Amino acid sequence: MGNWESGMHYLLALSILVVLHAAYSAAEWRARRKHEDPGEQEEDLPLDIVLQTLIGLASAMVGVVHVSGSFKEIRATVELAQRNWENTRNRSSFYIFNHRGKAFSPTLRTTSISSRYKTKSALCCNRNTSTIPILTSAEPHTFRFQSLSNQ
Repeated sequence: MGNWESGMHYLLALSILVVLHAAYSAAEWRARRKHEDPGEQEEDLPLDIVLQTLIGLASAMVGVVHVSGSFKEIRATVELAQRNWENTRNRSSFYIFNHRGKAFSPTLRTTSISSRYKTKSALCCNRNTSTIPILTSAEPHTFRFQSLSNQ
C-alpha cells in the first residue's frame, strides 16, 4: 500500500471522527438550548457545527471513493466479452437432477447416499430424509453422475 492509499485511509478515518464529533456537538448544543430556554422555539444549528458536518461528509465521500477500489464498467458487454459461451452457460445453481428423464430411460437406476456410506450428509435434496440420489446407469457407454468421489 503506497502513501496515497494509506493517506486515503487516514482521511476516511479522520472524516468519520469529524462527523461523529459534529453529531455529538449538535446533540450537546440542543440539550443546552433546551435547558437554557425551555419555552423558546428551536433554532437552527450554529454555523460551525453545520460546516463541520458538511466538511466531514465531503471528505468521507472522497475517502470512500478512493479506498473502495476501481469502479466496474456499467455495461455488461465489457465484462462478458472476455468469457466464452461454455463458461457463460455453465451455472451450477441451475443444474436439475430430479426431473422426468428417469422415466424415459429404463436402464437408469437411483441409489441413495445413506445406503452406500451410512453417514448423514449436510447436503440433502429432501429435507425430511438424509439421502441424496446418485444417478448411475447399467450401460457403460452412458453418462454416470456421482456426487461423492470416495468410492
